[in-house]
Amino acid sequence: MSIKRSNPDIGYLSPELLNGGGVSQIVRTKDTVYFSGIVAAQGQGEVVAPGDVRGQLECVLKVLGNCLAAEGLDFSNVAATTLFCTDIEAVGENADLFKETFSEHPPTSTWVEVRSLASKDYLVELLVTAVID
Repeated sequence: MSIKRSNPDIGYLSPELLNGGGVSQIVRTKDTVYFSGIVAAQGQGEVVAPGDVRGQLECVLKVLGNCLAAEGLDFSNVAATTLFCTDIEAVGENADLFKETFSEHPPTSTWVEVRSLASKDYLVELLVTAVID
């Protein structure tokens, strides 16, 4: 079985930061691609849109689009998402972003409210699985 692991330079967390943490942003095996949890951050972990759930969701979905493109995929390839958030009501108020992003190809989705994420400033983290058709 072949597994391809990568940390592409896509305007998200720096590949050096991810490599230094022993993390792969993208793991591809056979017809499935796994994307590590995506938070609203860039560079060395600088938070994007602090205190703004909608801004962080927009950032996370943009990063996902860049991750998908790095694998030659798009949002129609996404099969499943799990969203961890610190305020599920605020995420629900911004659900339109998911409808706009996934359009006529909505994936399965689970939203889970948690007490905190890796940084107290992260409000959302998106875990994604895509399928190559």
